[in-house]
Amino acid sequence: MISESKAFVELDEGKGKYHVKYRRASKVYGLTGEAMLNFGLLGAPIIWLLFGFVVGWIRRKSDTFSNLDSRWAAMPLVTYWMLNMPRSDLDNFIFGFFRSGLIPLVCIYLWSYKVGKIYSKDRDKAG
Repeated sequence: MISESKAFVELDEGKGKYHVKYRRASKVYGLTGEAMLNFGLLGAPIIWLLFGFVVGWIRRKSDTFSNLDSRWAAMPLVTYWMLNMPRSDLDNFIFGFFRSGLIPLVCIYLWSYKVGKIYSKDRDKAG
């Protein structure tokens, strides 16, 4: 019977390179593991406290959006990031942000800014 890890090592490095006593780690420790590696055991509860504050702030902020607010377009991306943050390392998270999130967020911001300027000009003319 072949295990998944053995199959992966043989595909990646060639047949016969897998040794049972030299198992490999993924080296992706997640939010808790990275906090403990960088700040010790006290880092884990502190990072989860900060993560909870960020999630709470995003939730409170999204409660202030009106139905026609263009910031709703960014919420699926932000939700995806919040779900992946606990299982990713910070470098992977930052890379994913720049790879798949920066351009959509800049477009949403510019779209919101331009629409806001148009609406403010219309209000000034009407008032």
